[in-house]
Amino acid sequence: MPDTEPKIFISYAHSDQDTVEAVTRALDSKGLRIWSDREIRSGERWAEAIEKALTDAKIYLVFVSPESLASRSANFEMGVAASRAAQSLDVRLIPILLKGARWQDIPRLLQGRIGIDAKNLTAGQIAESLRNLLKND
Repeated sequence: MPDTEPKIFISYAHSDQDTVEAVTRALDSKGLRIWSDREIRSGERWAEAIEKALTDAKIYLVFVSPESLASRSANFEMGVAASRAAQSLDVRLIPILLKGARWQDIPRLLQGRIGIDAKNLTAGQIAESLRNLLKND
């Protein structure tokens, strides 16, 4: 896979953007290749860009909040990620619970996966937890 292609896909609700961007910056500073919808350039077909990133990713970080659980696009991304993870042992899906989310409320396709309860963590602590989870990749 060329270096310009994403390795880690970030799924989130836009209401969680501040937290997700802080975590993304912290992960980026650790040398991890991250893709989020912020990578979509002006004039680019956004649906195609998201589809390509979903297909290219090997790791999916799903930031779960009440807003993401209510978002059609976030649920679509969760579904694609879960499908890819079910089809390949090389694909990882990591749920990250944000404020207001509870493990028992997350979709069944995310349940039973090792994730991070980040409700009381800073962006740096979330990034460090993720780095520890991913260090074997």
